[in-house]
Amino acid sequence: MRVRQLTVALAVLVAAATLTSCSSKVGTAAVVGGHSISDSDVAHYITPAGPDPSAISAAQAQGQTLQPSRVQVLSQLITQKVFRAALADSGSEPSAAEIAAAHDDAVSLIGQSQTIGADYDNAITAQMITYGFTDQFAHVIVQTQELEYLLVKRVNAASATDLLAAINKLNIPVTVSGRYGTWDPSQLALTSSGNAGLPSFVTFASAAAPSPSASAPAN
Repeated sequence: MRVRQLTVALAVLVAAATLTSCSSKVGTAAVVGGHSISDSDVAHYITPAGPDPSAISAAQAQGQTLQPSRVQVLSQLITQKVFRAALADSGSEPSAAEIAAAHDDAVSLIGQSQTIGADYDNAITAQMITYGFTDQFAHVIVQTQELEYLLVKRVNAASATDLLAAINKLNIPVTVSGRYGTWDPSQLALTSSGNAGLPSFVTFASAAAPSPSASAPAN
């Protein structure tokens, strides 16, 4: 069975944002099934230093398309909440122990990686830091893979089409601030403009940086 990676195939450039001014006001980035994701939740996973310039050059040389880093983060956070809601609606949300136990199977099937265990986690963490994300964002990606794997097993999905159909049948409500773009339930992804994700109360200076691809850490 080959299930397309819904959580880790981030084949785009990220517009890495550097905060230059802000206020204490916190906006809502998205709401999934009644659970809010704030602008500060999104910002938590982006480093002030931004991406490694060599990563920018490598991605630009490949002609990749620009996508804001905040949109990448929000898309992952929404997807994780959608998976949790789908698992809860289709039976029960798995425990922390069940999620952790799915790690190696998840990174093998969903991440399509031959590297598993701590080696996989370390590789993803290093990759996130290179791309201007925090090490905590690596945990988000890995846990979303685990949740996707558990949902695949729960609904007996043989393909990404099967999985998406099962999720969309549940009609999990997702609303996204127009500042970030539009949620596409057919892809479990955000579609946005190059300036998406910028809160109205801050000013950002942007630089292009490659997005993480967590599907194949080096063996």
